[in-house]
Amino acid sequence: MIIKGRAPGEQICWSEPWTGFSARTGADRARILAAADRNGGRAEWGLRELIPGRLHAGPAVLLERLLPAIIKLLNELMAATPVEDLSGVALKPERHAPPQDRNSPFGERERLSIRWQLGF
Repeated sequence: MIIKGRAPGEQICWSEPWTGFSARTGADRARILAAADRNGGRAEWGLRELIPGRLHAGPAVLLERLLPAIIKLLNELMAATPVEDLSGVALKPERHAPPQDRNSPFGERERLSIRWQLGF
Protein backbone atom coordinates (compact mmCIF):
# COMPACT_ATOMS: atom_id res chain seq x y z
CA MET A 1 0.00 0.00 0.00
CA ILE A 2 1.25 3.47 -0.83
CA ILE A 3 -0.02 6.45 1.12
CA LYS A 4 0.73 9.78 -0.45
CA GLY A 5 -0.20 13.43 -0.35
CA ARG A 6 -2.15 15.10 -3.14
CA ALA A 7 0.91 16.04 -5.13
CA PRO A 8 4.63 15.29 -4.73
CA GLY A 9 6.15 17.80 -2.35
CA GLU A 10 2.80 19.32 -1.39
CA GLN A 11 2.16 19.83 2.31
CA ILE A 12 -0.87 17.90 3.54
CA CYS A 13 -3.26 20.19 5.40
CA TRP A 14 -4.86 18.24 8.24
CA SER A 15 -7.61 20.82 8.67
CA GLU A 16 -9.12 19.86 5.34
CA PRO A 17 -12.10 17.51 5.64
CA TRP A 18 -10.58 15.04 3.14
CA THR A 19 -7.03 14.66 1.90
CA GLY A 20 -5.49 12.65 -0.90
CA PHE A 21 -4.61 9.55 1.11
CA SER A 22 -5.44 6.55 -1.01
CA ALA A 23 -4.94 2.84 -1.46
CA ARG A 24 -3.28 2.53 -4.87
CA THR A 25 -3.87 -1.11 -5.76
CA GLY A 26 -7.00 -3.21 -5.96
CA ALA A 27 -5.57 -5.82 -3.57
CA ASP A 28 -4.75 -3.20 -0.95
CA ARG A 29 -8.13 -1.58 -1.38
CA ALA A 30 -9.96 -4.90 -0.97
CA ARG A 31 -7.96 -5.81 2.16
CA ILE A 32 -8.52 -2.40 3.74
CA LEU A 33 -12.26 -2.44 3.02
CA ALA A 34 -12.64 -5.99 4.33
CA ALA A 35 -10.82 -5.06 7.54
CA ALA A 36 -12.98 -1.94 7.98
CA ASP A 37 -16.16 -3.95 7.34
CA ARG A 38 -15.13 -6.47 10.04
CA ASN A 39 -14.44 -3.67 12.53
CA GLY A 40 -17.43 -1.36 12.54
CA GLY A 41 -17.83 -0.43 8.89
CA ARG A 42 -16.24 1.91 6.39
CA ALA A 43 -17.85 5.12 7.69
CA GLU A 44 -16.65 4.26 11.21
CA TRP A 45 -13.07 4.34 9.87
CA GLY A 46 -13.58 7.44 7.70
CA LEU A 47 -13.21 5.55 4.41
CA ARG A 48 -14.89 6.79 1.24
CA GLU A 49 -14.49 6.49 -2.50
CA LEU A 50 -14.32 10.10 -3.69
CA ILE A 51 -12.73 9.18 -7.01
CA PRO A 52 -13.84 5.91 -8.63
CA GLY A 53 -11.40 3.14 -7.79
CA ARG A 54 -9.49 5.20 -5.19
CA LEU A 55 -10.08 4.72 -1.49
CA HIS A 56 -9.75 7.89 0.56
CA ALA A 57 -9.53 8.21 4.33
CA GLY A 58 -10.51 11.17 6.48
CA PRO A 59 -7.38 11.57 8.62
CA ALA A 60 -9.15 12.78 11.77
CA VAL A 61 -11.64 9.89 11.83
CA LEU A 62 -8.99 7.35 10.83
CA LEU A 63 -6.62 8.52 13.56
CA GLU A 64 -9.40 8.52 16.16
CA ARG A 65 -9.98 4.82 15.37
CA LEU A 66 -6.36 3.78 14.82
CA LEU A 67 -4.80 5.24 17.96
CA PRO A 68 -6.92 3.29 20.50
CA ALA A 69 -6.58 0.12 18.39
CA ILE A 70 -2.80 0.51 18.25
CA ILE A 71 -2.57 1.13 22.00
CA LYS A 72 -4.74 -1.94 22.68
CA LEU A 73 -2.56 -4.05 20.39
CA LEU A 74 0.66 -2.81 22.03
CA ASN A 75 -0.75 -3.52 25.50
CA GLU A 76 -1.66 -7.06 24.42
CA LEU A 77 1.80 -7.60 22.91
CA MET A 78 3.49 -6.30 26.04
CA ALA A 79 1.32 -8.49 28.28
CA ALA A 80 2.10 -11.54 26.11
CA THR A 81 5.85 -10.89 26.14
CA PRO A 82 7.48 -12.45 29.20
CA VAL A 83 10.20 -9.81 29.60
CA GLU A 84 11.43 -11.44 32.80
CA ASP A 85 12.26 -14.59 30.82
CA LEU A 86 14.41 -12.86 28.18
CA SER A 87 18.10 -13.73 28.26
CA GLY A 88 20.19 -11.31 30.29
CA VAL A 89 17.20 -9.92 32.20
CA ALA A 90 17.11 -10.07 35.99
CA LEU A 91 14.13 -8.09 37.25
CA LYS A 92 14.03 -7.36 40.96
CA PRO A 93 10.61 -7.00 42.63
CA GLU A 94 11.15 -3.24 43.13
CA ARG A 95 11.53 -2.88 39.34
CA HIS A 96 8.05 -4.29 38.59
CA ALA A 97 6.42 -0.89 39.19
CA PRO A 98 7.12 2.60 37.85
CA PRO A 99 9.91 4.52 39.61
CA GLN A 100 8.87 6.50 42.68
CA ASP A 101 11.89 8.81 42.68
CA ARG A 102 10.75 12.44 42.20
CA ASN A 103 13.78 13.18 40.00
CA SER A 104 13.25 10.22 37.69
CA PRO A 105 12.47 10.99 34.05
CA PHE A 106 9.86 8.23 34.40
CA GLY A 107 8.29 9.55 37.64
CA GLU A 108 4.59 10.02 38.28
CA ARG A 109 4.64 13.71 37.31
CA GLU A 110 6.18 12.94 33.91
CA ARG A 111 3.82 10.02 33.28
CA LEU A 112 0.84 12.21 34.17
CA SER A 113 2.12 14.94 31.83
CA ILE A 114 2.35 12.43 28.97
CA ARG A 115 -1.18 11.15 29.64
CA TRP A 116 -2.51 14.74 29.58
CA GLN A 117 -0.68 15.53 26.35
CA LEU A 118 -2.10 12.42 24.71
CA GLY A 119 -5.59 13.16 26.01
CA PHE A 120 -5.90 10.12 28.28
